Amino acid sequence: MTHLTKQTSVFQLLRNLLLLLFLLTACADSTPEPTPSPAVPTAVPTWTPSRTTATPHPDPTPFPERTIVESELKEGAIYVAPTGDDASPGTLQQPLRTIQAALEQVQPGETIYVRQGVYREAITLAKSGEPGRPITLSAYPGERPLIEGDYQLPTGEPARWNNEIEPPRYFVWGALVRIRASHVRFVGFEVQHSLGRAILISDGETARIQDIELSDCLVHDSRHSLVRIMYADNVIVQGCQFYHA
Repeated sequence: MTHLTKQTSVFQLLRNLLLLLFLLTACADSTPEPTPSPAVPTAVPTWTPSRTTATPHPDPTPFPERTIVESELKEGAIYVAPTGDDASPGTLQQPLRTIQAALEQVQPGETIYVRQGVYREAITLAKSGEPGRPITLSAYPGERPLIEGDYQLPTGEPARWNNEIEPPRYFVWGALVRIRASHVRFVGFEVQHSLGRAILISDGETARIQDIELSDCLVHDSRHSLVRIMYADNVIVQGCQFYHA
């Protein structure tokens, strides 16, 4: 009887151990796996178009002052001033009123000095100088006279429609300043607001001109070309500033 009781105890012990192992294994298998954290999406950069701001047209560099001094005035020169009179002799004390009147009197080797002021006239240099004796049309020393257009159609000039709604609706082929002669100097002027060309150096297709100098001029704000050179030889353009054609 005692032997049977021991066997039963051993059997129960083994059964309890097996049951314990079974429970441990079941618990281990039923342990939930950790829930993975949700993936954080990588931020994708977005492109936002930026507004493009137009760069404003810079103002032109101020033109340097002329450095010619009165001691360099040519003897026997012809003078023009806004307060003058075309009936005057054209001296410094009694100047002419218009540039064109002076151009009709000037001779080879002579100089015309134009005083500070506004000259609303189209001028033509049609009289030639000679080799070594040019005709010079110059600003008075230290001054810069203005040859001013007014956007009106000059009488007798060929015009062209420009398809614009707002006036002026035409521009002309003519120029405020036309040089159609040889051995000529044009020095120190400001030329602006031509309805056509500002400066034209040409005497047409059938005649060639030569030895022309355009220097120290400020030419701007015209509706056609600022300077045009055709059928001419030995033309020098120096120290000038051009803008806003």
